[in-house]
Amino acid sequence: MQFGAGFYNYFLLHSYSNIYIMKVKRIVLFFLIFFFSQNVFSCFNLEVLKKIALKENKLIIAYVFKYEDNTIKRDVLPFLYLENNEIADNNFYLYDSVLPNEDFKIINKKYLLNNTPAILIIDGKGNELYKTFDVFNKNLINEMLLNFSFYKNVFANEFNNLSQKENFATATRIAQKYYDFSLIVDKQYKEKLIIAAENYISIAQNKLPKNKEKCCLLHQKAQLIKLNSFAFNKDFERLSLELQKIEENTVFEENSMQYYFLNYLSSKALKDENFFLIEEKVKSIDGFDYYIKKADLILNQHDLVVN
Repeated sequence: MQFGAGFYNYFLLHSYSNIYIMKVKRIVLFFLIFFFSQNVFSCFNLEVLKKIALKENKLIIAYVFKYEDNTIKRDVLPFLYLENNEIADNNFYLYDSVLPNEDFKIINKKYLLNNTPAILIIDGKGNELYKTFDVFNKNLINEMLLNFSFYKNVFANEFNNLSQKENFATATRIAQKYYDFSLIVDKQYKEKLIIAAENYISIAQNKLPKNKEKCCLLHQKAQLIKLNSFAFNKDFERLSLELQKIEENTVFEENSMQYYFLNYLSSKALKDENFFLIEEKVKSIDGFDYYIKKADLILNQHDLVVN
């Protein structure tokens, strides 16, 4: 595990009736947030908990099993291990659910829980970030928690911003954060983080403005951000092919940094004979040092697997 180094490197890059009803909803939500901030365990409705998780910028660990499985003794449930875990307390809400058959079918349809019991990590929009059926493996659970321990540091207040106003900007910021977060987790967690990023890009694309010029600019921005999936998966040949479909003179100035970053990364990775031309160009762009460091992190990332 190289979390210290990975985390350090990552942060080098950064860091009237209706009105009454709305007020009541906000008051209720406030008290629910307060309640859950004091209690790690919950048997609460998952959809309500997802909204609270968004407000609090937390993830949800869902321990799910069917009603007929409830003969499992509480004293051996993994949640008893998680209950007093500081990482879990700071980063997650815990959802402990005994599901009747009909409710289980609904969750199974979304998360493909072919076996139970199961542990899921999901975000406030319901994206599955991790799933395991090895629920009594304490080492595995600890490893899972450790991989997501920097989640709040990376995402900061982005999910709360999304809950306040779901639009193109808030959705794409989360997508980019998911890509970046994939740099500091082990290999077995990376794929679903990238899928989550793509899901937020889809949300952004459904929030494009009606103004034609602005719509074209943001549509291109979303397309370029989505190409990060190839970059972070190190599929540089496919990245290069996709970039060749975009003519440089059609790139909006607001999108140029992302465009040149992806070109710089793919050319360097593939040892393109014209890389020196791209390198010379990007070095003259103010603020591009951030993207050079980011490219180096991607190229030097080791796909860690915990035994």
